[in-house]
Amino acid sequence: MQKRAFIILLISLIMTSCTNMGHFKHMMKPEVVNKDDLKNQAHALTPKYKFKVVTTESLAEQRSEFMIAVDSLFAEYCDCMNITDNGEAVRKFIIAVVHSTFTCNHHQGKCNGEYDPHNELIVGSYKAFKRSGTLPLLQHE
Repeated sequence: MQKRAFIILLISLIMTSCTNMGHFKHMMKPEVVNKDDLKNQAHALTPKYKFKVVTTESLAEQRSEFMIAVDSLFAEYCDCMNITDNGEAVRKFIIAVVHSTFTCNHHQGKCNGEYDPHNELIVGSYKAFKRSGTLPLLQHE
């Protein structure tokens, strides 16, 4: 009986690891983001705060969704952190939404979000934008 339970446990662990392999592989191989392309791309302005937003080509159809989300998340962030500048400090940056984890100079070269003052960019992955629960993008308790 113990041998059978051990074999079932071993098989379930193998199956789980195979199921998660795609996620692991995806995390281990971040996409290369061309920041020059992002900052030179035509941007759209969010309705409330007039933030400049661009997306990678693969997310172009969802750009309007991000425009509303950026304003909403920033408003919530301001309420939480008592920010009263109406987004003035952020307006000089382009907020770029990329498809997935991307290469960067931090976190062993794999980021879901990056503040890049040199290129005047704030880059966030779609994955970070869409997650909920612990530490979602720009959201605080």
